[in-house]
Amino acid sequence: MTCLYCKSKNNSIFWNKSIYKIYKCSDCDFFFTLPEITEKHDKELFSEAYYKGDLDNLGYVDYEADKLFLKKSFDKRLRWLKNILPADGDWLDFGCALGFGLEVIKDYGFNPYGIDRIQFAVDYAKNRLGFKEVYCGNLVSECFKENKFDIISFFDVLALTKYPLKILDDVANYIKDGGYLVIDDWDPYSFTAGITNDKWHAVAPPNRMFYLSEKFLKYFLQERGFSFVAKKKFGKFINFEALFIKLGFNGKMIDKINFFKKLGIYINLMDLNLYVFTKYFHFLK
Repeated sequence: MTCLYCKSKNNSIFWNKSIYKIYKCSDCDFFFTLPEITEKHDKELFSEAYYKGDLDNLGYVDYEADKLFLKKSFDKRLRWLKNILPADGDWLDFGCALGFGLEVIKDYGFNPYGIDRIQFAVDYAKNRLGFKEVYCGNLVSECFKENKFDIISFFDVLALTKYPLKILDDVANYIKDGGYLVIDDWDPYSFTAGITNDKWHAVAPPNRMFYLSEKFLKYFLQERGFSFVAKKKFGKFINFEALFIKLGFNGKMIDKINFFKKLGIYINLMDLNLYVFTKYFHFLK
């Protein structure tokens, strides 16, 4: 099998899940899944239904109803990031969903911009939350021509896309020199991943087809003019309904208990890394 990034044949199966095999490249440390999903399947997975009514643990049971818990997770990250990032500036959140993260970014004094590939999410952020600079697209270059951002972030979204490396390659041209790239992704080398193997909750093809390890991100981004700044493990605030569904309880039964939707808990299994990189020179293709 050939690595989808470096084309090395020095790779092996790391996990098996249903019809899918997750490979690890021993040379560049890129984790990729085969068979690849089709464009049609990808669009079906990531549609309006992704944000509500998902009782199969591939999307969200009710993203809008989770607003309080989602914003608390964003806020926890921003409180740490504010000690590293500049005090203000233009911040593009890629995969901004319904815009709850944009609200937190704005609260911390930044000018928020957003991109999401699902039109429903973009319309919600614009019409319900009032954000004007939110666009529907798959690449930054599809939505912006001249803008240069101080910060671009990917909060648990980059590895969910069909072409994460193409997106990163594109993003490199839209961050100012001295600007920052923020990425969080599940850690395939974490203790939690190690003891649960292919039962690890983040092993979820066809929803998630890639894993961006620390080694790979440093390798890939250094070639595009970025240097590593910091890393921290974070968890998430989650309501009890979503928690019980992730633990394997019957989704339809749990969804009927409204009480579970209003209570939440912060869980940190130490398997989600938040990375910060800075751009130290202009990348020319």
